[in-house]
Amino acid sequence: MQKVELHQIFYDAESAALLAPEARPLDNTDGPPDWFEFWPILCYLRQNDLRDDTLYGFVSPQFVRKTGVTVREAISFAQQQEDAQVLLYSSQWMMRHFFLNPWLQGEYHHPGLIERASEFFDAIGQSVDLSHYVSDNSTSVTSNYMIADRSFWLSWRELAEEYFDFVQNSSAGKRHEDATSYLDKSGYPFKVFIQERLACHVLRQGFRTVVPPMPVLPGYRSLDQGDLSRHLARLEETKLAYGASRSSIDSIRYRVARIAFSSFLSSEPLLKRVLRRMISSKRSF
Repeated sequence: MQKVELHQIFYDAESAALLAPEARPLDNTDGPPDWFEFWPILCYLRQNDLRDDTLYGFVSPQFVRKTGVTVREAISFAQQQEDAQVLLYSSQWMMRHFFLNPWLQGEYHHPGLIERASEFFDAIGQSVDLSHYVSDNSTSVTSNYMIADRSFWLSWRELAEEYFDFVQNSSAGKRHEDATSYLDKSGYPFKVFIQERLACHVLRQGFRTVVPPMPVLPGYRSLDQGDLSRHLARLEETKLAYGASRSSIDSIRYRVARIAFSSFLSSEPLLKRVLRRMISSKRSF
C-alpha cells in the first residue's frame, strides 16, 4: 500500500474548523494572504525533505466542496495506486474537456492571464503557446489539487521558486499583481490564478499520472447523467483529435462538440445556439 501524506491548509479559525480529521493541518495563519495556498506549499517544500516512498498532497479547506471528494476518499484511493507518481483532483473537472487547456479556461474568466503567464515563461526560457497547446486528463489540474511523489514536487518547487522571484523582483512581474475578479468579487491578483496552473506546465514533462473517478458536482446532478457522460467523452475525443491533426475539419468538430455541450447545459435548442454562435462569437477555444 502506498504511503500518503495529505496536508490541508488553514488560514484562520474559520478555515481550521473545516479541516478533515484524516488530513495533516498546515498552518498558514501568518502567511501572505495574496499568495493563498501557493505560499504554505512552497514553504513546506523548502523546509522539509520529501521521502521517495511517499505521496504528498496540499489542499485548501475547500477541497471537498470543489471536488466532491472527501479527504478520506482521496487518501484511500491514492494508497491503492502503487505505480502512480501523480494523482489529479481538479476542481470544476468537467471544464478540462471543454477548453483546449487550463490556461485558456483561466483566460476565459480572467482576460489578460495568458499574456501575463506567457511573459513569465518567456523570461525563464520555457516559452509555450498557451493559447493553442492541447492538454488531456493527465496534464490538466487546477487549485493545486494533486497528490504526488517527490520527483513531481521537486520539479514544481523549481518552477514555483522561479515564478515567485519573477513576481517579486522583476518589472514585468508587477503586472501579475494587477487585480482581476473571481466569483463576482474583485481584487484578486492575477498571480493567484497563474500559480494554480503552474502544475500543468510541470505535468507536461511526463509523469505516471492517474485521474481518479470524480463525482458529478451538485450543479450538474439534475442533468441526464448518460447524456452528460456522452457529451464529455465527445469533447475529449474531438479535442484530442484536433490536437493530433490540427486540421480545420477536426477544429470544426471540436467547436460543434463545445456548442452542443453548452446547449445541453443551458437547455437552449442546439440549432439556434449553433447559428447564434456562428454569427456573433469571435472567441477562440
